[in-house]
Amino acid sequence: MHEEHTKQVINAIRAQTTKPLWVKLSPNAGDIVSIAMAAEEAGADCLVIANTFLSLKIRTDNSVRRSATSSAAWCRRR
Repeated sequence: MHEEHTKQVINAIRAQTTKPLWVKLSPNAGDIVSIAMAAEEAGADCLVIANTFLSLKIRTDNSVRRSATSSAAWCRRR
């Protein structure tokens, strides 16, 4: 959730591996654009913007509420 901390963590992980590095960003971050850019600059290969978008689904037979989820990711080309 902080730009500088994100850079430090991604740099440390990137130094330990050459495998693709997917970075999950918190949807609660105040300035997610700056944090995403920091992660990319530090070596992230993919950014997972949010792993859950809640929506409402109602079963008409008994009105039970259920949540549905989806995800969004961005990956740069190597």
